[in-house]
Amino acid sequence: LNSVNSVASYRRQKRVLFYGSNCSTSPVSERRRSEILYVRSPRNGLTHRLKLFALNFLAKFGTQSVSSLMIGATPVVLKGPRHMASWLLAFACIQLCPRDSVYAKLQTHASLLAVVRIGCALYKLRKFNFVCDFARDHHQSFAWTLAAQIVVIDGNNLCSRCWTWTWLRGYSHTSAGDLLAALAALLRRVAPVALASFLVHGCHINTIHPYVAVAVKLTVFALFLWRYDVPGLLHRATRHLSAATRAATYAKAPYPRPRLAIDNLASHARTLKPVGKAD
Repeated sequence: LNSVNSVASYRRQKRVLFYGSNCSTSPVSERRRSEILYVRSPRNGLTHRLKLFALNFLAKFGTQSVSSLMIGATPVVLKGPRHMASWLLAFACIQLCPRDSVYAKLQTHASLLAVVRIGCALYKLRKFNFVCDFARDHHQSFAWTLAAQIVVIDGNNLCSRCWTWTWLRGYSHTSAGDLLAALAALLRRVAPVALASFLVHGCHINTIHPYVAVAVKLTVFALFLWRYDVPGLLHRATRHLSAATRAATYAKAPYPRPRLAIDNLASHARTLKPVGKAD
């Protein structure tokens, strides 16, 4: 699920594609620009497709290898073919699926995207706990722990966006507003991780009261869910489900039979008194 989210989030980059005063906002123009990051697009040549594959591959395994070396672990690429096979399957589903059906479903179905984001939150939380245990066992400082957390959790996203920006726009098409927007986006993504690291590093979970430790763990778990917008996606999925349920109930409701002219005559005849009978 984390690989699926990584490849899909790479295609969701918009600021790198839509720029300039002559940039059209028509649906056709937006679709054509979004195809720049789509491997199966007929507008992209072989060199462009190979670059897309290389950027996705480096964003996934390059940063993971750096983070593994920071904490003294074996890089994922060297652990076996399982990780490589799962990422290739995710890449094929998002970039090579016929009619782009998998990516389209992720963009339109909030419940499906919520399942993917929950899996990503749990995966990143496991990485977070591993770095916290390593920092505690090796008596690392909070600054080193925070830097390692950012590289482990957000390294692939940051590197993929920086490399794609440099490739498609370069330095000549980068303004101060773009840098400020990138800094704001970076702070939004790093803030939950920094807060979670501060809670774990400052509270000393192994020495505090068990109830406080449970509260800290639940808070960290909630921060990771909030970071991946899981509450918002679940809210959207609930609204869609309730709307679909109401539509299905309305469709199954029996429609009243239309009132015909003969029904009006029969009703009027019942109200008349019989002719030829005395009162």
